[in-house]
Amino acid sequence: MRTRRSRIGLLIAAGISLAVLQATPSYAETIQQGPWSISSLLGSNTYDTPKYTSTTGNVYTCVKASALNANASGWSFSIIWYNGGRATVVWSSRGFTDLGTHCSPTGEATESGNPEYFDAITLWGGDGVNEASGSGLWDLYLDCPDSGCP
Repeated sequence: MRTRRSRIGLLIAAGISLAVLQATPSYAETIQQGPWSISSLLGSNTYDTPKYTSTTGNVYTCVKASALNANASGWSFSIIWYNGGRATVVWSSRGFTDLGTHCSPTGEATESGNPEYFDAITLWGGDGVNEASGSGLWDLYLDCPDSGCP
């Protein structure tokens, strides 16, 4: 009789544990990465990364400029929410003139669902004769925990 009660109690405890695990969504952070390269003969030019879907709506990005030629007068980047075909800016950086890595704060789409995000990296420079160029790497972090991305 005791063995039967122990087995029943064990089955009930296992069932409750399984129900709790199934009811608690767990999201893993996803990191998308890639190179960027831009040239501009006059004014500015923008490189858009591919679009990626987030399940939580949280997004964070880091962009590294590893090369800028002498004609490049600056660069910047933005996190863009592909809002049903409309590009909606979630966050934009200030302009940079240096090499190095710069990161955004954690951002989020204003509507629920599974938003798609991408980075837009812009390079300025070029005088119509001498081309400006820059290149580097981008990291797009999706589904960050509520405590934020790195």
